[in-house]
This record gives sequence, structure tokens and C-alpha cells, in this order.
Amino acid sequence: MIRLGLRLSLRSGRESATRLVLIVAGVAVGVLVLLATLSLFNAFQAAGERPCWECTRGTAPTGWALDATADGALWNHREVAYALADANAANLRAADEWLAMAKAGDLAQPRAAQDTHQGMPFVHTLATDAGGTAYFADASVVPHVTDAKARRCGKPSPMPGLEAYVLDGSTSACLWGKDRDAVVPGIFGPANQPRLTRADYVANSNNTAWMTNPSAPLTGYPGVWGEERTDLEPRPRVSLDMIAQRLSGADGLGAPGFTLDTLQATVSAKRNHTFELMRADLAKLCRAHPTATASDGTRVNVREACATLRDWDGRATLDGQGAILWREFFTGLRRPHQPGEPEFSPWRVPFDPAQPTPCPPTPPRRTTPTRRPCSPAASGSPGGSPRPRSPPTRG
Repeated sequence: MIRLGLRLSLRSGRESATRLVLIVAGVAVGVLVLLATLSLFNAFQAAGERPCWECTRGTAPTGWALDATADGALWNHREVAYALADANAANLRAADEWLAMAKAGDLAQPRAAQDTHQGMPFVHTLATDAGGTAYFADASVVPHVTDAKARRCGKPSPMPGLEAYVLDGSTSACLWGKDRDAVVPGIFGPANQPRLTRADYVANSNNTAWMTNPSAPLTGYPGVWGEERTDLEPRPRVSLDMIAQRLSGADGLGAPGFTLDTLQATVSAKRNHTFELMRADLAKLCRAHPTATASDGTRVNVREACATLRDWDGRATLDGQGAILWREFFTGLRRPHQPGEPEFSPWRVPFDPAQPTPCPPTPPRRTTPTRRPCSPAASGSPGGSPRPRSPPTRG
């Protein structure tokens, strides 16, 4: 074939010769890719001495940068095949939507842009106009999976944490649905998207949409949009508390309401809300138990750590010596004491969806020297049984 190609090239001139060279180069690259793929599978097979339909179970051969998840779950399926679907795979509408929103002169225009293009890949939208009306929307592209379909079509996940996203692929009845107002099949239309317009405010700190404004929770949407009536993480919790205190004037910054100065002061306050909630009970425990028993049985003097936290104002400033100490302590606060144990919850008052923001304090419960050093009297995560763990120490 090559000899025939050379003859044709010599007869037809330089253009054909160039074309032949490109074809040969393309074939060579294809062969190299095929050989590399076969070498990879042979490496797995040789490492495990198993046939290729089993050879991708467990840890990859030494030197390969493949991450084998829990017991190689994603690599061990002889009877089940997984197909990945992406609602944004063919979404080229985002640029048009963002351009239209950038030209908006009032809140009606960004809403119209979102309804028309439906191309927002993943982010929330927050906007306001000169009159003070605030708008929130999760107008992102979301697979059309209702709660009923998720219950009917849900299948075991090959990877922990993805259970809600694995559907039965053996029947068309489990394909993504379609809304009449959706521009393409397989996604939710604008009428089924979480949206809220308010005269006071809307807020979001990368949490789900339901607590955009505590006065008007967004509920009743399919679970694929995110959890509802669940506890708030510290970041959205402190954001909502900052807004509430400023609107009431309880933050000490002057008359209620936002001005440019009070907005800047609020944003730059660098508050650590978890420390604010736990500070009083932590101080009591530090006074009662200046030494504590660590998880390995070692007796630890916590006086210096307690003094650092006692003198800290709870703000993450450059000279705030307690900021790093508290961050490290709180980060590990929920960590299980022993493998297999559930996460620890430090909150005495269980989370109440009917009262998702801070609630009045309750009488402190009794503690022992081996219990956790915090038992705050404010709303927080669902309650749990405390377990032995030493108070924070320097490290």
C-alpha cells in the first residue's frame, strides 16, 4: 500500500506527497495509542495475575497514579456497567445568558435572560436593583430527577456519597425527565427552580437554597436541588447572624440598617461564630479542669491554651493569637475518637428546622473531666453523646 502511495505521489506531485505523509503519521499515532492501552491492561493483569475483566480491582500497580477508591470500587464491575451523563455537556448557552444579564437595567431583565437561555452551569444568582429589591435564584442546569424517580430508579452507588445520582440504566423509564418550559430535554425548567424576591434581603454562602432568607424558607423542591430543613454550616450561619444584627442594630455599629460604612464594618469584622457560641461554656470547663486526659491517656496541662482563648476576642485578625488555636481545635472537634464511631456533635440543643437560626440559651448540662470541653447553649448541629477528648492544646 505504501509503495502504491509513493507511486501516486510521484505522479501527482508535492500535494499528494504531503497528504501521504500526514496519513502515515496519523496511522502511526493511532498504533502507538493502541499499544499503550494494551500495555496498561497487561500491567494490571500481570500485577494481579487475573484476567482483564478482574484486573482493575484494588490498588493500581506501583508507579501508576491511579486512585483506587474504597477497595477499588470503581474498578471492580464484571456484571454492571456505569455510563456518565452530564447535563452541561452540550450547554453552550452560558455565554449568551451572562451577556444578557450584564446588560440588565432592572431585575426583570436578568430573570428574563435566565428563562430564555437556561445556561447557568452551576452557580447561584443574587442581584438587587436601585430600589432595594433583592433577587435570588438557583437557575443552574440541573438534571430532571424528581424525588419519585430517585426512589423508583435509584441503584447502589459504586462510590460512597453518590447514591442519589445513580439511576437504573436498563429502562427508559429512568431517563431524565423534561419540563415544558425547559429549552432542552433532561433538565428542570424555570418554573421548578428555587427563586425568591424580597424587599429586605437574600443571602447565600455556598449553602443550599432553602435558607436564603429565614423569614421565607425555600422548600418543596426535589432533593436534587439540595437538602432542605438541614443544619447550617458555620459560614452561612454567621452570615445570617451578621445581617440580622445589623438590621436590628444589635451589633453596636449604630442605627439599624446598612450604610456603606456599616456594610464595610460588618464584612470586615472577621467574626468566628463557633467560638462565640462556645466561649462561655469553654471558659467554665477550663476553670473547672485545668488538666485533661488526652485520647492516648496522657495527662495534658491546658492552662496556657485556655488562657490564650480566654484573652482572644473571637476575631480572626492578624494579631488574634487564639484564631489558629481555635481553628485547629474546632476542625477536629467532630472527628471520631475511634475508627467506626460516628462524628461527634458538640451542640447541646439539637437543630430545629423550625428555628434554624440562633435560639435562646438553655441551662448548661453537667460535664465530667473526660467530656468534650464545649457544650454551647445555642442552636447547632443535631445532638450527640459526648465522648472523651482533651481540651485544645498548643501544637
